[in-house]
Amino acid sequence: ERERVRIARDLHDELGSSLTYISMSITDISQSGEANAEKLKSRIAKISGFAVRTARALDEIVWAVNPRNDSLRSLVEYLTELARELFENSDVRCRFQIAENLPEVPLPPAARHNIFLTVREALTNALKHSRATEVVLSARCSDQQIEICLQDDGVGFDPAAVPLQGERNGLVNMRQRIEGIGGRLAIETAPGKGTMIRLTLNRLISRV
Repeated sequence: ERERVRIARDLHDELGSSLTYISMSITDISQSGEANAEKLKSRIAKISGFAVRTARALDEIVWAVNPRNDSLRSLVEYLTELARELFENSDVRCRFQIAENLPEVPLPPAARHNIFLTVREALTNALKHSRATEVVLSARCSDQQIEICLQDDGVGFDPAAVPLQGERNGLVNMRQRIEGIGGRLAIETAPGKGTMIRLTLNRLISRV
């Protein structure tokens, strides 16, 4: 029941507003008789961007609800593909340090979903705010724990100086997601020193 509620919320939040915006924008363009080619091109590009993000959101929801993906290996494969897409047309080099023969550790849907959201937010923050030249996504699994880490060589920041709204809320949400599934999120950063975000979970989470 919790999963059904979450899926319904994701469909509403991720797809509903975007589809409404796309529909209203197309209607507005068709009725406005816009004659300026540059303005029209800009508006169409914005609609196209929304369409791409909507398709990505739908893909994420479908992936999240597919029980065939309830494993650590599937999660890491999906995260690496997401990272490639995010940094593909940027000036930031994205490298991967994924342990060979990563085991098919089963993950409960809630754990997989929260890990995905946390890493996605970390990747997005690195792209938008870090001013890095390189980011490294790593993953490994021992007999005791799962570890996923994102490190960049960007400008870093002072966590105490982050505004109460915006970025700090994002960091708090990331930590709460991971702690909510019994894990730990560590953020190592300082001005001019880059940022490392490491999440660790007890491997026994797979038996919950």
